[in-house]
Amino acid sequence: MTDDTKTCPKCAEDVKVAATVCRYCSYNFEPTAVERVERAGFPKLLQWVFLALLLFVGVIVVSEKMDQREYCGASAEVQFSTDCEADNE
Repeated sequence: MTDDTKTCPKCAEDVKVAATVCRYCSYNFEPTAVERVERAGFPKLLQWVFLALLLFVGVIVVSEKMDQREYCGASAEVQFSTDCEADNE
């Protein structure tokens, strides 16, 4: 066995490291954790992380605006006119 081959656990033949199926006995090699991430596409994973982060920041910004609106809105029981006027400008 060389660096670019692996041994099939079913038939003990040497096959290429990149092989997912043994060419001799059709044994399906289980992908390693690294191979699963590579096949899933690491850039795609980064896209999902970025999207989740963007969504999280958006929720925080919207909730802050809603809090400010409740604080300065007409329905508030107590308004601090100096604070709300500065925010509206």
